Formats: sequence, C-alpha cells, structure tokens
Amino acid sequence: MVGQFVQDALERTGEFIVKTETDPFAALDTARAFRPDVLFIDINMPGRDGLAVARQIRQEPWLRHRPIIFFSGMSEKAEAALKAAGDGPTEFLQKGVPLSVIVETVQRVASERLQLYKAFRTAVVH
Repeated sequence: MVGQFVQDALERTGEFIVKTETDPFAALDTARAFRPDVLFIDINMPGRDGLAVARQIRQEPWLRHRPIIFFSGMSEKAEAALKAAGDGPTEFLQKGVPLSVIVETVQRVASERLQLYKAFRTAVVH
C-alpha cells in the first residue's frame, strides 16, 4: 500500500508523526482530529477523489492554510489539483518519483510551515 510505504519512509526520518487515512470519507474527520502540518493526498481514491477532500479541507478554519501535497499517477491531474486546493499552499508529485523526493518535499513544505509559524509567534509575542 502506497500510504503505508510513504508513512514508513517519513517516520524513519525521525522528523514526523504520520497519521494515514485510507477512507476518503473519513479523511476530513481524521485531519480535524490530528491537525497535521502537511496533508499528503492521493488524488485517486476509491469512491471519492482527493480533489473533493482538498476542497473540504480548504473550508475548515484549522486546516485551510495547511500545505497539501497531491500525489497521482496521472500528471494531467496536476492542474485540477492546484485549482481544488484554492488559495492554500500546494504541491503536486507524480507517482513513481523516488521515495527520497517525497521525503524531501514533505521536509521542505513542513519546514516552510514551521518558519511561518515561528515568524507569526514572534510577531504576536513582541
């Protein structure tokens, strides 16, 4: 399973706590409870595509500005993914990229989010 494969790779870095949800109808509830810093969404899911999940996420106050990394075997879905993600930060990775690229992308996106969070805290505290 791709989800477990990616989860294992990210957890091996020691930098991430990863929660995987394979049910697209439960994904929003899982994201609400977990409040991830980065969402990694497969566009092709059974019964509901990841684009619909992303649109829901962008409507959630606690999730709308979280980066989304879309994952798909079809590069022609990239433009639709970017539109579905709306104003929030978005990346697109095509299935088949080396696992190291996935890990590096998540690290970069998470780092960017952490830098924004630190800047915000500094602005609010001072």
